[in-house]
Amino acid sequence: MKFHYYLENSAGWAGISIEIENFKKNYSIAYGWDGCDIKDLLGGIIALIGGNENFCSDLKEKYLYDDNSIEWNVIAGPDKIKFKFILLDENKIELNIFESKFNSDEDGTRVFTGIVDFNEIIDNILYSCNKVITKYGILGYFKNFWIEFPLFYYLYLKNIIKNIIVCEEFVEIINTEEIKMIKTNINDEFNIVKSI
Repeated sequence: MKFHYYLENSAGWAGISIEIENFKKNYSIAYGWDGCDIKDLLGGIIALIGGNENFCSDLKEKYLYDDNSIEWNVIAGPDKIKFKFILLDENKIELNIFESKFNSDEDGTRVFTGIVDFNEIIDNILYSCNKVITKYGILGYFKNFWIEFPLFYYLYLKNIIKNIIVCEEFVEIINTEEIKMIKTNINDEFNIVKSI
């Protein structure tokens, strides 16, 4: 199985290359368009996985539907592509891919539906992120493509796999008031980024 996201050029285009069983498709998408960059895909995947409520509750509210699914909608030229990921259990998702015209409110034509290994999808997405930031760097990514690399989402998703970063609560005094805060170890976070 292959589900790769890559940047094609600095003029606003990214690519998605998919190979699942007999289905093979390449999409050229406008990554600068709201929602078309990899941030929404990473955020949605994190919402599906769940995890630490300190980090996930906002993502669940933003991305997760009542049927335990997420959608990633991208623009591919005159077309709109919708990837719908439905969590079946902790290891399997149902992936549906729909193609429609850009200005259509309909789901369009379903071009793929299948059950895929959730961990394999995550590995493919992290592989894509690793390739992009290894090639350009985090600051270079922004300089070339005018959009920030979603570092928080990347670190969080990668930490779900590696389980290195520990979140600790502590109390901080702010204007004589005790406030519960959360901290992580920056060295652990650096180690995750360095483990590309």
